[in-house]
Amino acid sequence: MSSLITEDLVTLDVDLGRDRADVIRYLAGRVAATGRATNADDLFADAWARESKTDTGIPGGIAIPHCRSAAPPTSSSSSRHRTAPTRSTSCCCRSSPAR
Repeated sequence: MSSLITEDLVTLDVDLGRDRADVIRYLAGRVAATGRATNADDLFADAWARESKTDTGIPGGIAIPHCRSAAPPTSSSSSRHRTAPTRSTSCCCRSSPAR
């Protein structure tokens, strides 16, 4: 059984864009680049659809976008952390058909 998150799914101190769509797109691409999703665009679309229903951000610059998606064959998590300004983002995807 694979781990939910591995070292290659963590990004530290990298500017991933100016808005949440940029960050979620990057994290979806990261999951796909490691072979943990079949298609980054499909994963992004599922995560963005979920984010569009209810913002996953909480005070302090932390967000945990997540979704159910058929794109990853296994449940996965990708995360980004920036030390200044303090902002952390994780993208969790459960391997199951999108609803």
